[in-house]
Amino acid sequence: MYKLTKAAEKDIYDILKDSLLRFGKVQTDAYFSSLKECMELIDANPQMGVDIEFIRHGYFKFPHKGHVIYYTKKKEYLLFVRILHKSMDADQHV
Repeated sequence: MYKLTKAAEKDIYDILKDSLLRFGKVQTDAYFSSLKECMELIDANPQMGVDIEFIRHGYFKFPHKGHVIYYTKKKEYLLFVRILHKSMDADQHV
């Protein structure tokens, strides 16, 4: 089981809103499905991410298409912290 921060929820909302305007409903639905599948895969295999200790202690990242998913392991669940476009500076936003 995983949880999302408010920032991660807003990131997903913004990604889907932008995608809907730029690519349409079918493409947006497909992207959302693939993002959700990726997050479920990370939740089941949290070790697959790259340690980003240099940005924040205990945080990891994993790429998904044009975005990067940032997360941390809590005692009883995985917490998705941010989902940022790959061109964004993680130091500023994570």
